[in-house]
Amino acid sequence: MTTGTHRRPEAGGAVRVDDVERVRVVTMCRPDRRNAVDGPMAAELHEAFVDFDADDHLDVAVLTGRVVVLCRGRPRGDRLGPGQPGR
Repeated sequence: MTTGTHRRPEAGGAVRVDDVERVRVVTMCRPDRRNAVDGPMAAELHEAFVDFDADDHLDVAVLTGRVVVLCRGRPRGDRLGPGQPGR
């Protein structure tokens, strides 16, 4: 079994990416905000799925979260500008 962690959330990071065999697991890691997707998290998610799309060794991507609620949405008052991932 081949397993690799590509990216772990560092200070302020919100997304963890693990590859297990031919499966990419993308984990949202903002339990304090119930995984609400803000601009930086949207950019990290975008990067994770663009990388997945470009990797011929991966067949499936799974999106999950570190809390009971997968994602509550976008934080109140947080707006994404034109051309930003998630818009």
